[in-house]
Amino acid sequence: LPVDGDKDTVPFPKLCRPDKVDVGVLFVPGLLNGLLPVRAFHPAMKECSDRFGVKFIRADCHPLRGCEANVDDIMDAIQKGRGLTPDCKHVAGDGTRPFENFIAIGYSKGAPDIMSAYVQEPEFRERCRGIISWLGANGGSYIADDTVEMLNMTDQDFPVDTFNKILQSMYPLLNLRVKRIEENNLPDAMRDLTTSVRDTFNMEHQDIFDDMDCPVFTFSGYASALQVPYFQLHSCLQLQSFDINNDMQLCENQTMFPSSTSIHVARLNGNHWDLSYPKFPAAMSLGSSQLSHPFPKTAALVRNLISALCY
Repeated sequence: LPVDGDKDTVPFPKLCRPDKVDVGVLFVPGLLNGLLPVRAFHPAMKECSDRFGVKFIRADCHPLRGCEANVDDIMDAIQKGRGLTPDCKHVAGDGTRPFENFIAIGYSKGAPDIMSAYVQEPEFRERCRGIISWLGANGGSYIADDTVEMLNMTDQDFPVDTFNKILQSMYPLLNLRVKRIEENNLPDAMRDLTTSVRDTFNMEHQDIFDDMDCPVFTFSGYASALQVPYFQLHSCLQLQSFDINNDMQLCENQTMFPSSTSIHVARLNGNHWDLSYPKFPAAMSLGSSQLSHPFPKTAALVRNLISALCY
């Protein structure tokens, strides 16, 4: 940093951390986990792990079921080491904890999945040292509201062609060969993303969230209609009638975490996928120029973890 106009510089202080702190990172993905051609924060998470020695585990959350049901996958990750590696390879785990304490990062639906784990599991609350809500659907989504209302999702058993149409409206080339297909419950997944369900959940557990002793860092995104893939344009325009600051999936107020320890760190310029996913393969881009996803995920991940670790 320049000192009084001099050419000499003062180096940034080194990050000092106590010895023998066993804090890892739990990543909880969003809806459609593993069904798109790419995964969130890949390869950024691997680069961060290799360069800085951060321990990561990705919870292998089912892509198409409710928040409470996915708590089992989250607990498997932090109790048994079962999930995915930073570079998205499946690991069965050895039955032991991959780290003692952790920072939880929830992307999109992954954030309310984390909220469910925090409410249900005392062990999760005890070991969690911080939460990063990355475009988290903490308050639900108006898009989910309309989908549930339009399709009258009252039963788990509804036509397969309707099931496929819902998913392919999000991304036409979606991989529908879902693992653990017997656990599919798209109605629950969509209902858990409605604003009414999320508002009810947040109010019912407000005392727990107010008593949180770990920081929560929330990030929101915003994108114009020219910054989203054409097949998501209708969602972006729909949300603009509620809030110009939306990322094509969520309005900014819906990303806020209902806790007294929550801090809205930043509003980032990019759509819901750009801020998390790497570039889609050219053959899977459907002619859209908005699937190159240039947002610097590695820098964002490193900066956020430093903030959480130093809090």
